[in-house]
Amino acid sequence: MPQKFKIVEQGGSGGQPNSPVNLLGDRLEAKGDFTITAHLQRNHATAYLWFYGQVPLIADEFRIDRASLRIAISDQYLEIAQFGKGHSEPLEKRQFSIQTQQKSRLELTRHDQELLFKVDGKPVGTMHSNVFDSDQVWFGAHAETKAWQIVHLQANSVNGGQLTVTDMSQLRLEQAEQNDSTLQNLAAQKRPEFLLGAAMALAPMASDAAYKRLALGGNFGSMTTENALKWQFIHPEPNVYDFHEADALIGLAQKHGLTVHGHTLIFGEANPAWVHNLASRTDEEKQATGHIMREHIASVMNHFKGRVTSWDVINEPLMEDFDQFDPQVNAGLRQHIWWQALGEDYIDQALRVAYRTDPEAELYINEYGLEAEGERWNTFVALLQRLQSRGVPLDGVGFQAHVYERDDRINPEVFRSHIRQLASMNLKVRVSELDVYSDDGEFIQAQQYADVLGVCITEPNCVSLTTWGISDRYNFWKENNQIHQGRDFLWDEAMQPRQAVQNIKQLLKK
Repeated sequence: MPQKFKIVEQGGSGGQPNSPVNLLGDRLEAKGDFTITAHLQRNHATAYLWFYGQVPLIADEFRIDRASLRIAISDQYLEIAQFGKGHSEPLEKRQFSIQTQQKSRLELTRHDQELLFKVDGKPVGTMHSNVFDSDQVWFGAHAETKAWQIVHLQANSVNGGQLTVTDMSQLRLEQAEQNDSTLQNLAAQKRPEFLLGAAMALAPMASDAAYKRLALGGNFGSMTTENALKWQFIHPEPNVYDFHEADALIGLAQKHGLTVHGHTLIFGEANPAWVHNLASRTDEEKQATGHIMREHIASVMNHFKGRVTSWDVINEPLMEDFDQFDPQVNAGLRQHIWWQALGEDYIDQALRVAYRTDPEAELYINEYGLEAEGERWNTFVALLQRLQSRGVPLDGVGFQAHVYERDDRINPEVFRSHIRQLASMNLKVRVSELDVYSDDGEFIQAQQYADVLGVCITEPNCVSLTTWGISDRYNFWKENNQIHQGRDFLWDEAMQPRQAVQNIKQLLKK
């Protein structure tokens, strides 16, 4: 069946295609020349096949297509689009006229850096390409309209080439580091129950051995699902749930003894177009939106019950611009689709459904900007007080702790006072998404990382610290439609530790 996997902009506009990739299926190790043959059964529909030399990356609601080839085959044409260098549009696109039947055979042959395409045994065109210079081939496919089927898919070496098939479903780190110098081991020696974590993604885990070693090799005791559990990836259409990628990622965490924090169930952003388009003008429409929200929470949490130990049930409930704050109108809350349908009660309903679905899971509200004094913090505390007065189940608060700009600093003592204020309310704290701007130099960046950890690990109700990524090799952000690479994580683009790693180790050894 066709499934329209798309990534919308944070505000709900756009729709960048996000074709599925078989990350944990068979991968080819291809030395030299080879031929891939696909037998297709089509109902006059266009079939889209992808062959990847590098898997695409998902970074904060946008997709980065790297070395890859998209092949579209219809009744009248074969279209080849070549991607690379992180551009969203193809570097090259060529179209060849063909005549096919509902049953057709597509052949792709690599000879050095030339690709030859055949349909039903007839050559139709060539393209110069370095897509497969990695000597790896990953497979993907999608359908946009009517159903079609891959009846048979086969790869053969030619001209003395060598092919090896790797079953990626067996992916694991065979030898994790057990020495005392890994970050989680050091943290456990200082405070046994304390967890260091990172937001992790399946694509670099499956394709980059260095990333996998850092993620699973003893540095972390906790994994946060970076994007895999966001609504637009896991519930792309009204009656479609896609748990494949999240299951695989969480399975890897379990194999390596990491606890899993689920991010996120209810958010005003990172939703598919069908959710953004929900109307809440009438009472009936508002009731329907509330039902959709509650059903989503119950379905996702039931699927992962016993595997995900804590959840960001509510993500970023506060409004962005407090210059527009009017306590009589919205109590400082974002006026997104859930607020429009249910008002503040959307938070109560979401947390109550989450608790009923999995009473053993810890439930959090996750928000940014809570580390500083001011209207934002006061508004957030007032929200927590109202929730507690209504008996809403809530275990804790996630401090995102992003440090994005030169003048954006976390004051350790203010941060400590906020943690203690939440302790007086019997609430736990997680540092949930820490990353630190580095343009002032690694010394200042390292100090900020260590300052935040130094506060958190010494406050009993601060149970964990999670960084919003591992290596700057996978640290991307988008501004004015341009993709930029950040330098904010603990390991740099070459997978070498930044000064912050040393500062953290020194702190943990005290």
